[in-house]
Amino acid sequence: MDGAVEQCSYGQPSRKKAKSIAERDPAKRDWATLPVNVLLKIFGYLDLKSIGNCAMLCSTLNNISKDSSLYKKVTLKYNMNSQFLESFVSKISHPREVYIEYKYYDQHADGGDYQDFTKYVAMVLRKCGEHILSLKIESCRNEELLLNISECVHLRRLALYRCKSSFKTLSSLNNLTNITFVSCHFPQKVVTEVVRRNSNLKYISLSNNINVNANEICEVMSKCNPLVKEIHFSERKRVKSKSLRTLARLTNLRKLELISGPGFDSDPEDALEQLAAGCPQLENLVIYGWKEINDDNLIPALHMFTQLRTLDLRGTNITIKSCREAALSLPYLQTMDVIKCQRVNKSQLAQLQKDFVEIHIPLE
Repeated sequence: MDGAVEQCSYGQPSRKKAKSIAERDPAKRDWATLPVNVLLKIFGYLDLKSIGNCAMLCSTLNNISKDSSLYKKVTLKYNMNSQFLESFVSKISHPREVYIEYKYYDQHADGGDYQDFTKYVAMVLRKCGEHILSLKIESCRNEELLLNISECVHLRRLALYRCKSSFKTLSSLNNLTNITFVSCHFPQKVVTEVVRRNSNLKYISLSNNINVNANEICEVMSKCNPLVKEIHFSERKRVKSKSLRTLARLTNLRKLELISGPGFDSDPEDALEQLAAGCPQLENLVIYGWKEINDDNLIPALHMFTQLRTLDLRGTNITIKSCREAALSLPYLQTMDVIKCQRVNKSQLAQLQKDFVEIHIPLE
């Protein structure tokens, strides 16, 4: 939504102007006399700026522009002016998806005054919360506003980026299926409790958050979230072998991504074999930077990961032996990425590419 959108007005059109347009061009008059359901269909393809322009043409189109069905996907940004927000928020009644963006937080810069913006955002959450199914919030550090997330009682998908709060009402949500938390500051145990309370959780992505224990969450998921299909963890407290074993209870798991920073040192022991045995439908496996994964503990598991389409083992300690074994034993394998594995050189990968042309094997 560009600056022009933010400045557009939804005021009542001038009767005199509407009449002159119709007199000059009968085609415009005929367009405005189309059935309401047809006009709503047309308006459904327009962005907010275009809807605002149409609303100024005549009273019929102005009334169409106010229909709540046009505002199922709502975006609210910190740089929208108050006049636009007031008009826009008045038209929103049954949104399904809401995206809220504050200015990117910089502790060395002026935080800015977003009091008016926060007022209208809170108004949307309170007025329409029961209708919202998907909510994404970026760079919000306003405690009072973030507590209003609890108004979204039927929320299915929640994404928080660079947010900070007590989040003390977050655990009241119990219908979530998708969770994405990135670079947020949570109090201890809050995320663990959210995962525990949402038994229908299918997708969870946690990256670079404060006070989030991925190992604890793995254990909770194995007991409380049997429907989980996708997991992405790139946390400060990295997943250990004991926690990886607990994920073997998630029989519906399709995608697992474990991203570890440099220096991660933890013996996987037989965790990969247990994971392969317990998650027979796993299609995508990404284990980045786990230095203790080698041929000895990987190859036995490869023979059991029969459904893998994508295998990403960048930064592990495997050799070309594991790469060739994966290419031979995984019938559905489409992509294998082993860049940054110090014991695998580029010439070996180039030869592997020639031997298995049906598999995408990056060289750099």
